[in-house]
Amino acid sequence: MASAENFDSCMAHALKTSFPRIAEGEKSQLFVKCTTEKSVPQPGQARPRYSTGEIKALSQAFAAITDCLEIDPQWLFPKLMMESGFHTLIQNPNGDAGIGQLTGKAITDVDQVLPVYKNMIYQSSRKSCQWLKVRTQARTNFWKPVKNERKCALMNKTSNPLRNLLYAGIFHKLNEKYVATEFEKRHIPALLKEAGYAYGDYTQIKRLLVTLGYNTGGAVAVKNLEQFLFSRVDFIRRKSQEFNLQLLGSLSPADRAQALSYVSPKDFDFKKGLKDFQNHKKNLKEQLQQQNRQLTDDQVDVAASRLLRNVSASLYTFPEWLQVWQSHGGPGYVSSLAQTSLQLEKKFGSACSNSDNYRVIEAAQ
Repeated sequence: MASAENFDSCMAHALKTSFPRIAEGEKSQLFVKCTTEKSVPQPGQARPRYSTGEIKALSQAFAAITDCLEIDPQWLFPKLMMESGFHTLIQNPNGDAGIGQLTGKAITDVDQVLPVYKNMIYQSSRKSCQWLKVRTQARTNFWKPVKNERKCALMNKTSNPLRNLLYAGIFHKLNEKYVATEFEKRHIPALLKEAGYAYGDYTQIKRLLVTLGYNTGGAVAVKNLEQFLFSRVDFIRRKSQEFNLQLLGSLSPADRAQALSYVSPKDFDFKKGLKDFQNHKKNLKEQLQQQNRQLTDDQVDVAASRLLRNVSASLYTFPEWLQVWQSHGGPGYVSSLAQTSLQLEKKFGSACSNSDNYRVIEAAQ
């Protein structure tokens, strides 16, 4: 079992620095009150102050759940930090609740497999699972599905932080399954090969899709990749027809890959950030405003988006393509998460984050 102490400083940092515009003790619609598990969350509460004991309890629960469910804690920590700052009594205006900011559908999905995970945890010999068993088996209704209850059933102090974190952890595991299923269903390996991707290990691409899927849903995340690859394959086919076949055949593999814009690990580098893309978009909007000063800001945004969609997919990496074409969730989610991870690494080293989780590292063929 991972040591909870490894996460104490990271946890304190997450709780303190998240939502910087809201001071400790200041009231906000984000923070809620749950008097009982059957209560309706009451917004407009003061941002909590956390004791050393509460921080340690969060760290211990996070360490136990990630270890028991065999989730890379360095992968999950930045995600939950960006979602909620690890605050338990928090709910966004859409009703997404708790540490994992889970939607109603996500909670329902977890409810359906809760008995399976309960049995797995109770029957496991892992110390972390036994630790969870001891702390949950005596709690009334801990394993009762939340679906038909108020969101306070997930956030109330009597079940926190264990239930809150457990639901987030199980949903992460479900997302892994959703992505794996859709990856095969949509024939992504064949599409990658057709798009010139020269590697047969798709593990890290799947991990990136799981990360994206936390924001879009696992199936939608894979569909986004499928559409990106369709666009790139279409470009490769058209470009191949333009080349003289003899000339194309005379090119080295590297030159051919560049000429035809084959998909490569560089197309999956969320760690790099979107600075170049954002600068390009900013310049585009400035040009549009100069050309027609009567346009409103909204009209400029629409015009810029239209122009960005007219750009060949060969010129976009997958993170950039998502900025233009992603229809569900928040475009830039994984790129923002990668920056959160980099900031954590800068402060804590590898204690709670690994920014390489947000890119595909080129390996020997």
